[in-house]
Amino acid sequence: MWWVFALLVSVAPVLADTSLATVEKITADELPKVKMIVAQQQRNFRDACETVKVIRATALSVAEPVVVDATGKVVKGSWRVRYAVDVCGEAGLRTVEMVAGNSGLALEPLVPVATLADKRLQDDIQRSFRMAGNVAMPQCTELPVIRDTRVTIYPAKPNERWQELWIGRMCGRDLGQVVEFLPTKAGTTFKMSLPAPVRK
Repeated sequence: MWWVFALLVSVAPVLADTSLATVEKITADELPKVKMIVAQQQRNFRDACETVKVIRATALSVAEPVVVDATGKVVKGSWRVRYAVDVCGEAGLRTVEMVAGNSGLALEPLVPVATLADKRLQDDIQRSFRMAGNVAMPQCTELPVIRDTRVTIYPAKPNERWQELWIGRMCGRDLGQVVEFLPTKAGTTFKMSLPAPVRK
């Protein structure tokens, strides 16, 4: 589970100031990679606009404290940055996970837009989403591409259940799934169901 916070207080070499501006500064050299990753993710939306521009970072979530060496290089830590993007003239959001280690800084796109789930949970949900897609649209041979996530019920406090709506695209159609997250001592589990029909 990722929780947003603005300040870490610890002994060196942990980075005391993990504000968005500071993390942007120490990862500025990675911005071209971020742009490539976001553009590739956009191309995966098969019937969508492929032109996307990264405007600026808007939010920071730190999962593991950021550690820097004497030169200011990040040597350990994991966090994700949410970027404001322009998709063919329309405003959007994309999130990139950054993990620092011995081999450098690894970057990976996360599903759009607002999910609170960490990378492992996102991967598990996407596998379940594919199975749901096969049942809902057995004639479609495409894998669903998650194009949007929305938190519909926020946790009142850490380690409490919450709910999200995930929307995927398959064969030109949207498929929605309600995902309920259930934190336990052993980790967070989830269950999925179709959204309730809207009554007119």
